[in-house]
Formats: sequence, structure tokens, C-alpha cells
Amino acid sequence: MVFSYYSGIFLFVNIASLSSVSAIDIAGKIATNPACKDDVTRLCSSQVLPNDLAVLDCLQNRRSDSDSDIRTECHSFLWQFKLNLTKGDQFLEAAEKMCSEELKSLEECKDQSLEGHKLSCLLENSDSVAQGQCKSFLVRIGSIIFSDFRLVEKFTTACQGDISKFNCGRLDSEEEKDHKQGSTIECLSEHVRNLTKECHLQTLRVAELQADDYHLDRPLFLACRDDRERFCRNAQAGQGRVYKCLIKNKMQNDMSTKCREKLVRRQQLVSEDYKVSKGLVRACKQEIIEHKCFKETNSPVKDRKVKLAQVLLCLENAMHAGNAIGGECQAEMLDHRRQLLEDYRLSPEVVYSCQEDIKTNCRTKEIGGKTLHCLMKHARRQNGISDTCLRALEDLMRITDAGSDWQVDSLLKTSCSSVVETACKNPADSQPASVISCLMDKVFSDVMTTGCRTALLEIQYFVARDFRLDSQLYAQCKSDAAQFCNAAPNWTEEANAIGPQRNPLVLPCLYRYAYHPPADSSLKPECADEVRRVMRQRANSVDLIPEVEEPCIEDLASLCFEKTGRGEEMQCLQDNLERLSPVCKQQVSNYTEEEAEHLELNPFITTYCSRFLETHCQDEMDDGDEGQVMECLVEYKMNTETTMNSKCRAAVEHFQLIALQDFRFSAHFKRACKLDISRLCPNIKAKPQVVACLSEMVRNDSVAQSLGVRSGNHVGSQHRVSQPCRQQLRNQLLQQHEDVQFNPNVRKPCASDEKRFCAQIKPGQGRILECLKAHRKQLDDICHAAIFQAEKEEMDDSGVDFQFIQQCKDPIRRLCQNDASNALECLKGYLDDSTLELHCKELVLERMAEQNLDIRFNPNLKKACSMDIPKFCLGSASKDRELEGKVVDCLKQNFVAKKPLTQSCSDHLTVIMEQQALHYQLDPVLVNLCDKEIQIHCGPEEPENTRQGQVEECLKRKFDTLTSVECRRHVALLITAVQIDIQADPMLHRACAIDLVTFCKDVPPGDGRKPHIGHMYTAVIADSSARFHRLIGNSVTFSTGTDEHGLKIQQAALHANEEPGRFCDHVSGLFKTAFKNCEISYTDYIRTTESRHKENVHSFWEILSEKGYIYKGKYEGWYCTADEAFVAEDQTMLVKLPNGQEQRVSTESNRPVEWFSEENYLFELSKLREKLRHWLKSGPVIRPLRHYNLVKSWLDQELIDLSISRPGARLSWGIPVPGDSSQTIYVWLDALLNYMTVAKHSQSKMNIWPPSVHVIGKDILKFHSIYWPAFLLAAGLEPPKSLLVHGHWLVDDQKMSKTTGNVVSPQSCINLVTATGLRYFLMHEGVPASDGNFSMKRMVRIANSDLADGIGNLVSRCCGKSLNPLQTRLGVSPSSFESCGTPGSDLLSLLERTPDIVHDEYQKWNFYKGIDQVMALVRGANGFFQTMEPWKLKKEGQLDQLNATMAVTLETARVVGTLLQPIVPSYSERLLDKLGVPQENRSWDFARLRWTTTETALGSQQAVLFPRIKFD
Repeated sequence: MVFSYYSGIFLFVNIASLSSVSAIDIAGKIATNPACKDDVTRLCSSQVLPNDLAVLDCLQNRRSDSDSDIRTECHSFLWQFKLNLTKGDQFLEAAEKMCSEELKSLEECKDQSLEGHKLSCLLENSDSVAQGQCKSFLVRIGSIIFSDFRLVEKFTTACQGDISKFNCGRLDSEEEKDHKQGSTIECLSEHVRNLTKECHLQTLRVAELQADDYHLDRPLFLACRDDRERFCRNAQAGQGRVYKCLIKNKMQNDMSTKCREKLVRRQQLVSEDYKVSKGLVRACKQEIIEHKCFKETNSPVKDRKVKLAQVLLCLENAMHAGNAIGGECQAEMLDHRRQLLEDYRLSPEVVYSCQEDIKTNCRTKEIGGKTLHCLMKHARRQNGISDTCLRALEDLMRITDAGSDWQVDSLLKTSCSSVVETACKNPADSQPASVISCLMDKVFSDVMTTGCRTALLEIQYFVARDFRLDSQLYAQCKSDAAQFCNAAPNWTEEANAIGPQRNPLVLPCLYRYAYHPPADSSLKPECADEVRRVMRQRANSVDLIPEVEEPCIEDLASLCFEKTGRGEEMQCLQDNLERLSPVCKQQVSNYTEEEAEHLELNPFITTYCSRFLETHCQDEMDDGDEGQVMECLVEYKMNTETTMNSKCRAAVEHFQLIALQDFRFSAHFKRACKLDISRLCPNIKAKPQVVACLSEMVRNDSVAQSLGVRSGNHVGSQHRVSQPCRQQLRNQLLQQHEDVQFNPNVRKPCASDEKRFCAQIKPGQGRILECLKAHRKQLDDICHAAIFQAEKEEMDDSGVDFQFIQQCKDPIRRLCQNDASNALECLKGYLDDSTLELHCKELVLERMAEQNLDIRFNPNLKKACSMDIPKFCLGSASKDRELEGKVVDCLKQNFVAKKPLTQSCSDHLTVIMEQQALHYQLDPVLVNLCDKEIQIHCGPEEPENTRQGQVEECLKRKFDTLTSVECRRHVALLITAVQIDIQADPMLHRACAIDLVTFCKDVPPGDGRKPHIGHMYTAVIADSSARFHRLIGNSVTFSTGTDEHGLKIQQAALHANEEPGRFCDHVSGLFKTAFKNCEISYTDYIRTTESRHKENVHSFWEILSEKGYIYKGKYEGWYCTADEAFVAEDQTMLVKLPNGQEQRVSTESNRPVEWFSEENYLFELSKLREKLRHWLKSGPVIRPLRHYNLVKSWLDQELIDLSISRPGARLSWGIPVPGDSSQTIYVWLDALLNYMTVAKHSQSKMNIWPPSVHVIGKDILKFHSIYWPAFLLAAGLEPPKSLLVHGHWLVDDQKMSKTTGNVVSPQSCINLVTATGLRYFLMHEGVPASDGNFSMKRMVRIANSDLADGIGNLVSRCCGKSLNPLQTRLGVSPSSFESCGTPGSDLLSLLERTPDIVHDEYQKWNFYKGIDQVMALVRGANGFFQTMEPWKLKKEGQLDQLNATMAVTLETARVVGTLLQPIVPSYSERLLDKLGVPQENRSWDFARLRWTTTETALGSQQAVLFPRIKFD
């Protein structure tokens, strides 16, 4: 009995039936034969040997692998014994007996024509034989047969030539003595790739037959017996399991060298023929057949050469196509892919193609994947390996599908196991491909090890060059790649294809479709997400971006050889963009442009700024506009109130520096300005030059816009640079002014001066630029010129003045509607505002002083005096040098001399002199000429001279003691200026403000034409309504403006000695300034001289004409120029003038009329009477009722047709009639259409026509209630939904008019009581149904009583540290009121009902009633506070009641502040800021009492909301 390992159990095989076989043709048994007797005794004495097969087994399986311990005679005898054994009839009979059932089922084994065929066939089909006696028999016989090649069917004949060629043994009997068991088969196996085809097939056939059990490969069996005991003791024999176990342990340090070499030979055979791997054949048999993973051939010799690579590719292709591959098959595939990457010798293409590269670069490397990774490392270098070797490596990467599973590459797995365990254990990373992606995300993180990073990037170098190797990407994008990028539909072009199949262009193509899809094509969302992931991960290294790396390989070697860190190579290429080769520069530029569009491609931003982005830029990230995300980072980097980590700041600044090289590298700027650049600044790429070019265009167009108005024809008045681009230009200029390193136009020329004067100044925050400006007079000429240009930019647009924007951020938001562009001009009007922070005020004064240095720094003054400067102050001026205030001083001298300056220039000079009188630093001539006199007579040691205006007052008082002639002359000029306009001396004007109104109301203020409080009332009541509706959540379009055509304007311009366009610019500017100073929050300011309005008027005229409502006829009648209207004779009367003459006037306006007879175009108003009456009856169209009744009475009478044009000879200042330039369109038809112009150009997403309401004075009721709806109805449009008509304002019970000289200037009121006081007074006193009565004294009294004493006192008491030491606003609850007893319940009742009452009154335009309700609540709160006496509660230690009192009072103050927001917005804002109310909690929803237990910190603002105004 003998035993062998098989199928995990010991099989005891009875070989008695074969005993007769052992003596066939042999003289005696082996053990007793003289040739072998001694050897058997010597080598097998310790074993039981019942028969010759047992003896043969002993001799063949002895421990020595050398045949020299068996004598030559015995070798010969054994050879003959085995040969006869396999050919003898008894042996075949035994085979038929032992395997009878198997032979019946194997048809191919029944052929009797070939000697030994049955046995050979049985061995070949041993896989199909179940365990049992036949199986054991075949294993035993196999060990006999494969111990010598001459026993294998067909082998001897097929391989005779190759055996001789490769010295693998001789077939003649003379050499039998040198024969070693199985050595010939082993030798041929080692040369298998170079054998003849027939021998190659036979050798592989033998290898297949040996695949079942490692005993059948005699040399391997002998070499690995000890290793099998060491590593694979528990591995069951059969089905290739021992092979598999040994191969798994091949790289173990204690694996014997001989066994490892035999295993390599075995694996090489597997590479040549997949069937040599029993495990793969068994596990994947069904899949191989199903997916046709082998080639059929018509050759008579069956082609058995099916390489492992072909099968793996075929099966991988099936998997990537979504076909099911069994788990066991996938496991076998993984083992073989791992083996291929573990030992380069298993890949014949690598061995052949890379042998020289290995000798040169990797000869010291060991196997175990190290040689392959060595080649991969050199592949990433310039000329690192040969092209043929690179192609072979690419082929191996595809065969092994190395990018799909991190465990395939043993070196990668070993190096990265700890990282995976630490960082990639999330459920989302459970798939092997997900682990690869996770590792790539962490490739430069702190958890990544150097070994893992190196191995990973070496693999990814190849994955990056074939998109199919990234399994996640391929799975989601294969169909899109085939559809859009001409990729093959299969994972391989052919399922069985082997060889390089690079796809380097597919990923860039997918990227283009992901980020820049054509209109009708886009990637699936899942694919787009994968593309973004891949591009984000590959941004870490240029090696992984082949479209950049390959053309830049030489530049990388010469310029960036030291840059090896994350993203450093790309950063280096970007830094050296101008030094790169043309093809490399193009690719780097393209990539940088994409990087600017998509931040995931910037590894520094994504790594170092990720938390900052989540905290500060989440909205921009959610919007998906990464250009805005980058702008957000830049904005916060510049923000002094935000702390950005140093690495993120460095990454953002590097982006800014790189973006200087090409405007395309700034995504938002590129999108906004691309068309403008191509049209206006072609052939310029560097962003600073582009910004300079476009900025110059904007500057020139602004000048043209202000100067180009000629007789209604706005030549050159349109900006050539689009509005979005202008906004981006401001952003770019702001960045340049924040840090001069982003402004080469300053940085380069000022480099030496920066070192000289600003070496200790920290860059950023505008500090360097401010430092250079402070040393203006000491700078080199070239630097001085650069600083001069930078200052011009800041003065043209204060939105680019970084320090100013930062220092005055809150006032700009609070006082200037967040309009940074005009913030300097806005804040000039708030220098006396107590809420303007000192640091901001000082900077405003500093900027004003800079403006006064040079007329070119003051665009508004330059515009206003553009006609006067050439006339009176013409002189040569240095292009880049300040004029030291000479032009302004010249204009002042001419103003004082009463030279005929234009009105706009005079008005601006008055303002400048007023400002200079208050702040002498703003007068550079005074500072220069009187510096010593100021120090001597008016120094800061004099207390009174520390207040504004006192220095100039001091110089005037000390005039006689001044020693400097030049200073005396200039001070005399200032004294004389007061005689021209009292406002030139603000101290005198302020002291006499009430007296001026009382005693000098008939004297017009200077020669100005300024808005009066009647205009302001209309604006304020409309603004209050607009603000109210915004608070309750409505979208509001609020327009105002100036109608600027007509005979009245034409004549007024003539009297002012100004061209009409300039005259209108001046007057309209006054209104805009007045509205801004009074906090009017309009959304559109419309001027009827704008081109958009002219287009609309022409279009509307054509509509009326087409509908037949316009005809030409003669018109006669009385015309009132002041009213711009014809008046019926029964609406006129004769009045006697003081000189005795008679004058016919309008009975309605009391203004003169003249008789006109002329041919005009007429509008058929008479046809529309019934439609107008129907409109009037449709609802409460006109409020108040008295005005409704008036309109109704007009419509009860017949309407006559309306003249809607005037002869051009009489009225040239207007819009010509389309097709008839001899006629000018009627000014009221022109003016009324402003509402439609606004609607057409509204930015609102809603349809805003018809208007909800027109707010008008009663003097223009007829135009709005008869003519305007008639025009609209004739055109087929809806009339306005309603009109709110208010009365006029009297002044001290007298009608306000220019003739009587009692016109009240809003600015004079603002100077006295601030905009808050004026707004409050107008809304408190104004009743739409009746005329209001203005009194300066009453305005001051009401402001003091309600704003300073009523609300202000309440807040200051609650916020004072005496009663509120913790400076908090306590939460309020029902118990707070309950604990205060009856006073608490009374206040609660008032507090609960007030908001609803106020809401209803505001809705009905009864703002005065709403204010009364609020003030009733304020009085109730003050009474409550006084009753509760919290100062006593504190003293007595009644803290609960004290806290309740404070909580109730502060909650009442919060409600009051919320309710008053529409009336006094800045006052309410200060109140709510002081109470610590967040911006998001200020809507009308929060106007009611809100229970809360949360404590809120009070604001740091001063508690004085409105200082009391002192007056006699």
C-alpha cells in the first residue's frame, strides 16, 4: 500500500492488480535487479516497498534532486522499465480497469489507432475525472510519465529539433546515462517563448497536464518539497492548490531560491497559456466560453496558445461592460493580475522591451514589484526609459487593470495598508476602486506616507494616460466617451486585443464636455461628477496631466527640477510662463484658464482654503460659479475683519499673481470682459495692461458722457465698455490698490522708493500705496507718476480705494446705500454726522485734501467747471504732477471777482469753499501759504482751534497780525468769498440758519437752483412706502428722476448762460445729491434726456400714430410756459402789475400765459372720455377723495384734443417728432413716458406694468389723471392702478415760491437737523389731503421732542452702564410683564396692538397716523420706565424685577425701531444696531412682540441716537 496527498484526504491505493506489469520485459523486479539492487537498498531501505511502483516512487521522490546518487546502470534500467510500463498491454488493461467508467464518458479517448492514446487522453482530461481510484491512478502514472519527456505522447517527435537547439538533452541511447528526470521538459519550458510552433504547443500541453497537481512537475516538486512543508502544509493536493499556495508565498524571504525560480518558470508558462493555471481554468471556465476569450482557428493543428493576457483582457472587458463575472473567477483574475505586477519576468513583452532599461536603471532592484515600480519611476522622467519599454508598461497596466484595485499591486498594497486603515475606512470607500480614489484625495495629506504616495503616483502616471484604467471614471463615462470623444465602445477595441491602445485625449475631451458643453450636448451628471473628481485629484502632479506634462517635459527638467511637492511643478510652470517653449506655454495657459474656472484643479486652494470656503463662501459654492468663489476668497483675503490662514492667503495671492499674466486666468473677469477686450483692446493679454486699456476707455467715456450732450443729441454718451465688465474692472483695480504686488504699473517703477520709505510696512491692506502717497514729494519722478495715476483711479471711482472702502465700510453701507463707487462724494455730506466714525471721517478729509491738490483728482468739479477752466485758468500742467491746488484757487478767485462762471461751477465752488472753511487741511494753497501763521496764531494748543472751522476763523480774526503777504492775500480771498455766498462761511451760515429763514427769506441763496422741500416730500413719502413694502416682503421697483426737456428748461439755460444739456446735468445732479442726502432708496433714477428714454418716446409716438390717434392741425390758445401747458380762456384772468400794466395769468397756477397760434400735431383726447371715466370708476384710483372728485368733475365736461408737439423753431430743446424734425414732442407726453421707460428697463423678474401707484403733487394732477391714462388707453395699455396726490407746502403759513423768496432748501434743513430730522418732520406733519406748513422752529422742536427726548432718552437710559452693566438685551417673556404689575400689563396691551395699527396706516399712506401710534407706544414705555424706577430696584437689590423692567423696555425699543424703519431708516438702523438686532431679524415679521429667553449683547455704538439741537 502507498499513499499520496490528494483532495485533502489520504487515499490508500491497492496496486496489486498492477504487480504483473512490473516484470514486463524486465529480467526481475527493480529491487532485485542487479543494476538497481544496491541503490534501492541504500536509498529506500527505510520504506515498505510492496511492488515495483512503490520502489520507482521511492527512487523518483528521494530528497536529493541530483541523479548522481543513482548509478548509470540503474538509470537505464528505470528508463526502460517506465517505457515498457506505459506501453505494455497489461498497463493499458489496468487503465481500462481502473478508469472504465471514465473511458465510457470520454468519446475522444476510445480511438484505438494510436499507441498509448487512451492513457494520454485520460491524463489530458483528468480535470473531468472525479475523485476515486481512476483519479489516484492517473496521478501516480502522471508522476512516472512527466519524469521523462520521452514518455509523453508526440512530445519526442515534436521537440527533437528544439531539444538539440537549446541543449536540453539528447534522444540517442548513448546519452541516457546523463539523463536527469524531467530536466528536458523543464529546459524547454524555460525557452518556451522561442520554441517552434509544434514544440511550443506540446510543451504547453505538458504544462497543462501538470497543472492539476504539483507532483506532476517533477523539477518543481523536488525543488519545493521543503517549502511546501514550510508554507503550504495545509494546502490540499490537486486542482493546482499547492501551486497557488507556493506562488502566494514566492516573495517570502525564507522561500528557497531554487523553489522560487521553478515557480517563476511555472508562472511564465501560465503567461503563455492560461490553461496552465488550473485554478483560473476551473473558476472562469464558463465565463471564458460565454465571452469567447480564445481565438478559433481553421488550422489542422489545434492552436492551444491562448495567452493569459488575452483571457484577462477579455474578462475585464466583460466586467467593464457590466456583465456578471463569478466571484471565484474574479478572485482568480485578481491573483493573476497581482502576480503579473509582482514579477516583471512573467510579462514577456516587459522582459523583451525593457531589458536594457532594467540593466541601466533597475538592475539592483529586487523582484516583488520593485523592478516594475523602478521602471514606472523612470517613465516619469525625461528620456527615462525607451518608448518600447513605455508601451510594454502601458500594456501591462491595462492587462492587470491596475487602476481599479489597490490590492493588485503588492508594493502599493504593502505601502498603503496603514493609510487605508487610517483614512479610507468609510463605507463609501468599501470598493477597491473607491480606495484608490480615497488615496488620491489624501495623496498629499498628513496621513499619507512617502512610500504610499510614491507607489500610488507611479501607478497613476499610467492611469492618467488611459481613461479606461480608472474604473470609476470608465463605468460612468464609457457611453459618453464613445458618443462625444470617439472612444471605442468596448474596454478594449477588440475583446481579445493585446498591445498598446492609448487614450490620452479622451479625458480632456470629457473635461471640455463637462465644463463647456455645446448647447445640445452634455455629459450625464454621474459622468460629469467623475470627471471633476479625476481632474481634482490629478491636479496634484503634472505627471498626471499628460496633455501638459508631455509638451513641457524639457521645461520641467530645466526650470522646475527642484519642484517635487504637491502641485509645485504646475505652479513653477505658471510662474515661468513667459520662459516656456511655445507649445508648453500654450498648454499651461489652457490649463491655468481652466484652473481659474474650476477651483478643484488648484490643489493649494482646495487643500488650504477648504474650511474657509465652507465658512465664508458657501453661497458662492452653492451657486456653482467658481469664478465668484475665487472672488469671494480674494475679497475676504483683503477684508481686515476676517482672519485667513497663512497658507490659504498664500494660495490666493499666488492665484492673483499668476492671473496678472493673462486676463483669461481670471474667470469672472474673462467672462464679463471678453467681448469688450476683443473689441476694444485686441492683442493684449497681460491683465494689468488689459485693465489699464479698458479703464482708460471707461474714463474717456465718462468724460464724453458729461461733455457730449449737445442740443439733446447725446453724442458719445454711451459707455463702450459693458456694465458687467465695468464692475469687474472695479474689482481688479481694488485688488491692485490693496497690494501693489498685483499692480506692476506701481510695483516696478516704485521698487526702490518702496524699499527706501516703506520697508517696515507690512504688504497688503493698501498700506504700501498709502505709504508711498505719504512720501509723495520725495518720490522719484517715475514712481511719482505711477502714484499720480493710482490716485486718479481712486478719485475717479472711490470703489477702488481699498483703505477708504475698508475704513468706511459701515458708513458706506449705512449712509450711502452701499454704493462704493460714489462713496467719497456721499460721505462728504456726512462729515457733521455724529454717527460717522472718527477714523472714517479723518480718511474722508484726507481724500478731500488729495482731491483739492489737483483738479484732475476731482472729476465732479472738473466736469462742473469744464467750460470755465479753459476760459479763466488755462495753463500748462504736468501730466503726472499735482497742481498743488492752483486750479481750484484760480476758480475761487474768479468766483470772488464775480466773473461769469457757469452755474454748475459756482455751485461746486461754494461747496468746496464751505468744506475748506470747516477743514482748513482741504485747502492746499492755505496750508502751503499759511503754514507758519497757523502754527504761530492758530496752533492746537488753543482749545477752540481743535474744532472744525476754527482755524480759518482764527486766521480771519488775526488778519491784521499776519506777516506773510501771500497768506494775507489768500485769507482776504476767503473773507471776500462770504460776500458772494454766505455758505462759503459755514460757521456764520450755521449760526444764522434760523435768522436767514426768518428775516432773509426773500433773498435767494447765492445764485443756485436747488430742490425744495416740496420735491423732497414727494420723494420721502414714496420712499417710506417703498421701504415699508420691502419690509413686508414685497418686491419693489421705485423710480424717480428729472424731466429735462421743454421751453422752460430751454429759457432757464439761456438765462444761466449755459448749454441746455450742461444745465440739465447740473440741475439733475442737484436732485440726485438731495435725494441721496435724504436717504431716498430709489431703484432707478430716470432722466428724460437719456437715450433709452428717447427710444421709448419715439416708439410710443409710432404706436399712437398707427392707431390713428395723432393728426396734424392748427392750434391756438393761451400757453403757460411755466406750466408747459395750453390753458383754456375761461381758466385765465387779467391781473394788474405793480407798474400799472395788465398781465393775463392762469387761474390755476397764477402764472403768466401768452397767446400762441401754430400748426402742431394733436392727440384725439376727445375720443377717450368714456374710457377715462370707466377707469376712474374701476376702483379707488385717485386718493385722497377730494382729488378724485376734482378729476371726476373734469371728466364730466367735454374734452378737447390736445396739442402734443411744438414747432422746433420755438422749442428746440426736446425730442423731435419721428419723421418730422420741424416739430418737437410735447414735453408732458415726453415726461410722462418716463414711467414706461423704467418698466421696460427694469431688472425685476416680475412684470411691473401697470405701476401700482404714482406719487405726485396736486399741481400736476391733470397731466397724470387725464392725459397720461388717455395716452396709455389709446396705445392699448393699462393705466396706472392708482395715484396718490399730496398737497403743497407753506412756509410759516405762506405759499412757498421763488418769487417770494421763501423756498426752503432741503440741504439747509439737513445741515440743521440731519436727514433723519427732516424726514421725520415731513412724514409727521405731512397730510396728503391738505397742504403742509413748514416751520424751521417747529421742525427742530419736533426732532428734539420725539427723536432726541422720546425715543433717544428711552434707549440711552436702558443701555447705560449704570442700569445695564453687562450691556445685554435680556430675553422677554409673559412673566416679564406680569412681574411689573399693572404698568406692565398696560404696556403689554399697547405693545401688542400697535404694530397692526401702524401696518394698516402705512398701507393707506397715512404715515403721520402711523407715527402717532408709534410715539404713543414710546410715551407709554417712558411712563412705564419712570413708574418702575429701575434705579431704585437696583439699589434695593430687587434684581428679578429690575431685569424684567429692562427686558420689557428694551423689547419695546426694539419694536419701535423696527416700526420706524420706513420713516427714518438710518436712525432706526442705529437704534437696532445698538440693541444688537441682527439684520435678518429686521423685517416686518419682527415688528411684533417676540418671546425669547435668549440674551443678546448690545452693540458697541454710542447710545445717543439723536443729539439735541440747540437754537434760540
